[in-house]
Amino acid sequence: MVKPIVTAVDNGRVTVPEVLIEEIGLEAPLKTVAWREHDQVRMLVVPADSAEAVRADLCEKMDKLNGRA
Repeated sequence: MVKPIVTAVDNGRVTVPEVLIEEIGLEAPLKTVAWREHDQVRMLVVPADSAEAVRADLCEKMDKLNGRA
């Protein structure tokens, strides 16, 4: 496991360090699925072709947790 790394946010873009991408074992092209959870931003880095399915699955799970489904 890689130790926490400080990374940049510039003009709405977040840099995901290459060492983390390699550790996860993902290859480009990549997208992120991000959401706010209390006072934190949570983000998943996923293969570009699965980003929409991951987003939809997270929305469904969040709706169930919040009693909306």
